[in-house]
Amino acid sequence: MKYCHPTDAKIIEDEREFTKGEKLLYNCDGDILFAFPGPGEWADEQIMMALDFANEAFAAGVRYGRTEKAYEVRKALGMGQ
Repeated sequence: MKYCHPTDAKIIEDEREFTKGEKLLYNCDGDILFAFPGPGEWADEQIMMALDFANEAFAAGVRYGRTEKAYEVRKALGMGQ
């Protein structure tokens, strides 16, 4: 499970006056996932490493949620732990 697959992500440098130089990370739907400060503070490789970390954290959260949900279901059915 991934928050955003790296091959679907796109990094674009923001050209708007008030945010010029920020790097924007987009998902496959065109939604901004995060804006990284700039200019020149984050290399594209660093942004992709941050996305890898976000994907790992997302997957860990999903695993935790599934475990908790299974526990709650067993508890509700009186099946113990």
